[in-house]
Amino acid sequence: MQLTRQAEYAVWIMLELSLQPTKGYLAVHEIANRYAIPIAFLQKTARLLLKAGLLEAQRGPHGGLRLKKEPSRVSLLDIITAVEGDIALNPCLRAGARCPRMKACKVREALSRIQEMLARELASHRLDDLAGAEP
Repeated sequence: MQLTRQAEYAVWIMLELSLQPTKGYLAVHEIANRYAIPIAFLQKTARLLLKAGLLEAQRGPHGGLRLKKEPSRVSLLDIITAVEGDIALNPCLRAGARCPRMKACKVREALSRIQEMLARELASHRLDDLAGAEP
């Protein structure tokens, strides 16, 4: 499994917003310039984070993006699933997947345990930890 560029950018966007001392809105072009993210791609990524309830947006001269939740309440898992959807190491591990070998498949069983460990690990890393902030 490899994260897409969009998931990587989503993490950087969220991390940058968590570092804002005033918790005010940060202009989209400022984020784009700091991380060399094309504006259109940043806007597309931000829409997914908005839809997931992780960001707020405001239009106008003092507008931009800001976190909707405290950094201590946002995990890497939240950000990645907002952009990528649920994590699935193999198609058979997706919700609603069907396979005739599902019930007796040792490979699926092993991958399922690994996927659960990955999800727990991603959930354990919060924005405030990644930003080096005191909880």
